[in-house]
Amino acid sequence: MKANEGGTVYPHNLLRTGGDETDLNYISTGISRRDWLAGLAMQGLLASEGMGADNVRIAEHAYEIADIMIAKSIEDKKET
Repeated sequence: MKANEGGTVYPHNLLRTGGDETDLNYISTGISRRDWLAGLAMQGLLASEGMGADNVRIAEHAYEIADIMIAKSIEDKKET
């Protein structure tokens, strides 16, 4: 089952460098909200447990935290 990614964080618009649509310079959809939240959670876990911690367990736990945060956000939006 693919987890809800929660949208994107820091998306960028298409940058046109010339007069027509063939002059495209840069486009980015940003990173998923899930990856961003997991990265923040990972920072906290590593700060708490140190660099000697089990990296696989840290990564799994960070994504679990991100998934819970996204699910809670969706739940809160349904209640309003």
